[in-house]
Amino acid sequence: MAVGLMNIANTSEDVFGVTVRGVNARGISYLLARFPELRMLMSGRGADITAERLVVVVPDAIAAIIAVATGVVPKGGEGDEARQKEHEDRAAELPLGMQIAFLEPIIRLTMPQGVGPFVATLEKLEAFAAEGFGPGAGTKSSPP
Repeated sequence: MAVGLMNIANTSEDVFGVTVRGVNARGISYLLARFPELRMLMSGRGADITAERLVVVVPDAIAAIIAVATGVVPKGGEGDEARQKEHEDRAAELPLGMQIAFLEPIIRLTMPQGVGPFVATLEKLEAFAAEGFGPGAGTKSSPP
């Protein structure tokens, strides 16, 4: 039997009875836009981030990651921001051990090949997008 998208789309794990999924493209986009320091750390360009800034950003980022991976990704609709904040506040209140228990499957489900290959792929996609789109962009084929 062939495996299709419907077989893998619901890949999840339970953590303390809460369903955790890998962070999707919308979630990654939201997190990286909100926490540019995460992007810098993931790309290895985090040397410019001060320790003081990390202490402020990391707890908020962890709470946001947990909220996104447990199903709250702002889509721009009415009430999205309030719902996101409510879930982030709850995640921020969790003891560090519980937060880590959430992060482990989140990272594994989001980046099944590991962080390094994930970041390398993002950088390739970013470079491809920077080349621009349109006839001849990214391909040697003539337009249809």
